[in-house]
Amino acid sequence: MRRDRIPLPKSEHLNARTNMNVMLRDKLTVIWRMTHPLAAEDRAAWDSLIPAFTEELPHPERVELVITDQYRAVAGEYAVQSPTRANPGMTAADYQAVKVDGAMAAAKTNELPGGKATVVVNASLVRLGHERASRSLLHEAQHVRLLQDEDGAWGVHRRVAFTLPDDLSFDFIWLAETAIDEFRCERALYEAGVSPLNMGSDPADYSGIIASFEPVRYGFRRTADVLAAYQGAMSVLDRLGQFLAYGAAYIAIEQTRAAKWVSIPSMAQLVGIVSDLASAHQKVSDERLAAHCIELARMLRRTLRDNGFDSYLQPDGGLYFDVLW
Repeated sequence: MRRDRIPLPKSEHLNARTNMNVMLRDKLTVIWRMTHPLAAEDRAAWDSLIPAFTEELPHPERVELVITDQYRAVAGEYAVQSPTRANPGMTAADYQAVKVDGAMAAAKTNELPGGKATVVVNASLVRLGHERASRSLLHEAQHVRLLQDEDGAWGVHRRVAFTLPDDLSFDFIWLAETAIDEFRCERALYEAGVSPLNMGSDPADYSGIIASFEPVRYGFRRTADVLAAYQGAMSVLDRLGQFLAYGAAYIAIEQTRAAKWVSIPSMAQLVGIVSDLASAHQKVSDERLAAHCIELARMLRRTLRDNGFDSYLQPDGGLYFDVLW
């Protein structure tokens, strides 16, 4: 077993150098951050997607849609502007589009100062086809809705009288808040009859995510780098929580889907915690969100321990990390 204090990263910033073209579409601000011009067919595809995305936004005049061919850099640039980011010292380079199991993010919603929001999207998303690209944008629109309604779980512990339980550290709270928001956004799509289009969670992918813990253990045994092990294990847990949240949203609407997940007990546990939460189209009180976050955070910590790691606060407030086996 190895126990060490985790240091906080220093702050730095990244500036993406691109050609910027700003357009206004029905009060939605569309920003093109491109290093190379889009092919005519790709530009036409985007033109066909933007109206439906705009209609789904409660207040499109306070939203920027940023379409870019430098997705990771630009998404990271906007992420560090968020007033509700978990780590005020995060850098633009901290954002990773490629997940631990190889899954690739193509869109990210961020809160901006002044009640604004930005949705950064990989310009190549349209090459997945109209339906898949549209579904991705509709999902991000639900995140915007949560922000504009001040109804998201992300950062809810800062909006209520919140006492961190003795058995948790804030890293688990933030991961739980992320998973709950993903659940509510996906639930909104299923309730609206939007097909998953194989973009939800497949039980067959679960083992690949769990297997991502092993390189973290191997890296620690080889280097004894506790910070790298902490970051790696929490990244896997973050991916796992969001993966389960996507699947739970479908089960909450169609209970027969639970049969596909019977071999994965953590899905039943998560569904039991979040299934009574409404979608992004209905308000949920901050107090209820905070209570659910604590329950889900405890489940995530148990899951991390089951896979050989633990993170917790010491009485002096220091954050420690254990590699259990």
